[in-house]
Amino acid sequence: MAEPQVRARMGARNLSLPMPKKVLPNWAVAGILTAFVGATYYSSMHAVGSDDMTQELQREAARQEANEKSH
Repeated sequence: MAEPQVRARMGARNLSLPMPKKVLPNWAVAGILTAFVGATYYSSMHAVGSDDMTQELQREAARQEANEKSH
């Protein structure tokens, strides 16, 4: 009577271990997603901190000041 329980536990334990063929694609997807998120973050931070964006904001502020002074 104890033998089926032992087999069931061993089977459950063996099935719960990740198989190498299943783990490699998961790591590949994780690497691709990490690279995509990292590149998106880097490009966003670079775009926000670039001189073009700063100059455009300064021009917009100058336009708003000119509009406020004229009214």
